[in-house]
Amino acid sequence: MNLDNYYWYFESALSDKQCDDIIEYVKSTSEKKRAKIGLGTYAKEKYQDIVNQRNSDVCWIGEPWLYEILNPFIHTANESAGWNFQWEWNEVAQFTHYKKGQFYNWHFDDWGGAYKDKDKDPDSNLSTDNKNYTGKIRKLSSIIQLTDPKKYSGGELEFCFPDAKPDNKKRTRICEEFKPRGSIIIFPSFLYHRIKKVTRGERNSLVCWSLGKPWQ
Repeated sequence: MNLDNYYWYFESALSDKQCDDIIEYVKSTSEKKRAKIGLGTYAKEKYQDIVNQRNSDVCWIGEPWLYEILNPFIHTANESAGWNFQWEWNEVAQFTHYKKGQFYNWHFDDWGGAYKDKDKDPDSNLSTDNKNYTGKIRKLSSIIQLTDPKKYSGGELEFCFPDAKPDNKKRTRICEEFKPRGSIIIFPSFLYHRIKKVTRGERNSLVCWSLGKPWQ
């Protein structure tokens, strides 16, 4: 799919207080809602493949107030970027904490098919038998930058654009526009991207996926 814009961003869209509120909410949640990627979620034989692909700590947020903040930006980006994708529901959002040495290698967010009744999202380990998931695919991915970039090094969001392999540097781009705290970036879920290894400090972000009917 050829697009005029492969991502749309809003620099420093959220205030420091809003970012702090999200982080404090996560800290106040039960430890039972937290999960280290690969632990208790995937079969043991797949564990090493998972940690080679991604290494981060996550928990899940599905509070209505979060979507009240995020949804207007998703609607604006979808229209302003010229995508005009049909979408109707958001998955539970993923709070991701990267410590020094943690990362998420090249991947795309689209599962390659629609959620089926009583499927489980292998990332969140949460049931997707909700009627709002069934038959839907991931169409738009959103990330909120929650940490001041002065407090860490590395951890950049990097894209690989279509018709290019990840090792082709001419077709990759580190999204510098997204670094300021409170920034929001939105992009099609089929776009290849990664989070580079954090080399100093810690980085927090919030990721959300917007679902719609399969492509026609």
